[in-house]
Amino acid sequence: MIKLEILGSPRLRTADGTSVRSVLNQPKRLALLSYLAVAAPQGYVRRDKLLGLFWPGSDEKRARSSLSESLSRLRKSLGEGAIVRRGN
Repeated sequence: MIKLEILGSPRLRTADGTSVRSVLNQPKRLALLSYLAVAAPQGYVRRDKLLGLFWPGSDEKRARSSLSESLSRLRKSLGEGAIVRRGN
């Protein structure tokens, strides 16, 4: 379990209260995590939508690579179960 506070100064803590600075120090990753956390009640978010929101000026191959890298780093920092995926 993680705790994400995005109003005011952003805070991200693990279940034991440890701050996750590796995410807090990366604005785009923090924005991606925040978006996914807010969008979660509506269900899964399509990769294409994330590409358009976070990498609108990049070509598709580069944008997909950046998204994959960001998700991988978030999972590494927060644990595999923090961001659930469906399909490949």
